[in-house]
Amino acid sequence: MKRFSNHKQRSGNISRWIPWAVVLSLGLGCTGSLDKIGGEINPKSKKYHPSRYTQNVTEKAAAGELPAIIGREGELLSMMAGLATGNVILLGGTGAGKTALVHKLAQQIAGGRAGEFNDRTVVLIDLSRLKDLLDEKDLTPQRVLQFLELAMEHWRQERGDQTLFVVDELQTIVADGDTRFSNALKAFLDKHRG
Repeated sequence: MKRFSNHKQRSGNISRWIPWAVVLSLGLGCTGSLDKIGGEINPKSKKYHPSRYTQNVTEKAAAGELPAIIGREGELLSMMAGLATGNVILLGGTGAGKTALVHKLAQQIAGGRAGEFNDRTVVLIDLSRLKDLLDEKDLTPQRVLQFLELAMEHWRQERGDQTLFVVDELQTIVADGDTRFSNALKAFLDKHRG
């Protein structure tokens, strides 16, 4: 990249040339796009944008992009009853069908067969994708909950308050017996009840 002599920055006895692109970026105040500021994660950077670890599954269901889910009506009704009164956590081993149940709910909403939930949007927050974006040292309960908060804020601005958030792949972040995270998550869910 061509460097221009009239844009230099002095640091002690060392002169450094700054390319025009950097000068223009800094002049436009684009610091919000930096992934880290002062060694700390900037959760509002493009790298950590909610679209990287969330998806609107109701939209995918309406477009026919989800696999057909056969059965599971009893489980779906139980989940919907829980959603009517607060937050729901789906527990089960890998391959038990937790995500499939969420897909079933999204398909019911998209087809207008979800009763009081027909006007809702289901957003899946995939913690395994979030984990892929973060360094191991950044996987603290506070940091993960900060990203959950940002995702919820983003989707509420997009879709309004009628958004149902589903946190998926919780087991990829929470270690067995990690009471720090479970206590922080409980407080977070209580704050966002209903």
